[in-house]
Amino acid sequence: MISRVFSGMFILIAATAGFTQPPLVPSESVQIGTPGASVSGPTLVEDETTVAKTRIAAEAAAMLEQRRYMDLNALAGKLRRDGQTFAQGDWPIAYFYSGVVDLPKGSTKVDWETHLAALRDWFENDPDSISARVAYARALIDYAWEARGSGWAKDVTDEGWRLFGERIVEARRILIAAEDLGRICPVYYSTRLRLGLVDGRPRADYEELFRECLAAFPNYTTFYLVKAHYLLPRWHGEDGEWEAFAAQSADQIGGQAGDMLYAQIVWAMHDARLFGNIFKETKVEWSRTQSGFEGLCTRYPQSVSALSEYCYLAGQSPQGGRGLTRTLFPRLGNRVDLSVWRTKERWTQDRAWAFSSN
Repeated sequence: MISRVFSGMFILIAATAGFTQPPLVPSESVQIGTPGASVSGPTLVEDETTVAKTRIAAEAAAMLEQRRYMDLNALAGKLRRDGQTFAQGDWPIAYFYSGVVDLPKGSTKVDWETHLAALRDWFENDPDSISARVAYARALIDYAWEARGSGWAKDVTDEGWRLFGERIVEARRILIAAEDLGRICPVYYSTRLRLGLVDGRPRADYEELFRECLAAFPNYTTFYLVKAHYLLPRWHGEDGEWEAFAAQSADQIGGQAGDMLYAQIVWAMHDARLFGNIFKETKVEWSRTQSGFEGLCTRYPQSVSALSEYCYLAGQSPQGGRGLTRTLFPRLGNRVDLSVWRTKERWTQDRAWAFSSN
C-alpha cells in the first residue's frame, strides 16, 4: 500500500525481477490446534489506510468524471492541510491522486486515452491548478510504463522505448513548468523524484532535487521511500547503498522517530517483493527495524497493516523470530490484512509455524 501511493512503480520493479516471495518456513506444516494458536477462523480486514484511500480516491474519481474541477481543487487543498499521516508514511493527498490518476490493471489503449483526455481537459481549463498539472504528469508517467511494459529492458520493443521516452519528456515538461505552483504540494515533489528514476538526470542533480524536496516538506516520508528505490543496484545505486541511506536518514532524525522512518523504508522494500528474506539478502538491521515497528504500532494503534508487517518481518528476523512472532499474532487476533499476507492460507501457515515447537 506504498507506500502504495506509488505502488505501480514498486510492482513494476518486482515484476521485472521475476520474484515471488516464499513463506516464512516453506516446508513446515503445523496444525492450528497447537496450544495458544487456536483462532475462530481468519477474517479479512481492511486497514484504516485502505479505508481512507478507498474513500478519498472514490470521491476524487467521481469529481473528475463529472468535470467538477473547482471541487477537485478544493478537495486537494483540504487534504494538503489535513495533517493526518498513516503508518507507512502516507498523507491523504496521495490518495486523491490515486483516485484521479490510477487505472485498473488490464486497461486498454482506449481506456488510457479517454482517461488522459479527461485529465488534459481539467489541466487546460484550469492551468493554474497544481493538482491538475501533477495528476496529468503522473498519468503520463504511468502511460509511459504501460508502453514500455514490465519486462526486462532487453525485451522492450523499439516502439515501446519511443513511446516511453515521449511520454516521460512530456511529463517532465509539465512538472518543470509548474515549479512555482508546486511549492504547496508534496506530491509535486515526490512525482519529480519518481520521474528522476528514468529521465536520465545526473546523480548530482537527483541529490539536489532530494534536498529541495526535504526543504519544502521535511516530514513527507514518501521522499525517502522513492529515493531508497532509486538507490537499488538495478537502478542507480551500489550494493548496500539504499540500506546505508536508510540508516543515515534515521540517524539524522534521531531517536525512535528515526527508527520509525527506518522501519518504513524497510517496509516499503518488503512491500515491493524484491527479496525473499530482506534480512538475509540485504544489510538491513533487524534491531533498528524492530524498534521502529514498536514505535509505529504505538503511534498507530489501529493499524492492522503495521502490526501485520511487524509480525511478518519478525518471522524473518535473524534471531528470536519465532518467540516474537508468537507474541504478535495474538494481538492480531483473527484479522488478516492481505496487503501483507497476500492469502489467508499464508497467514494460517505462518501462525501455525509461530506456535509450533519444531
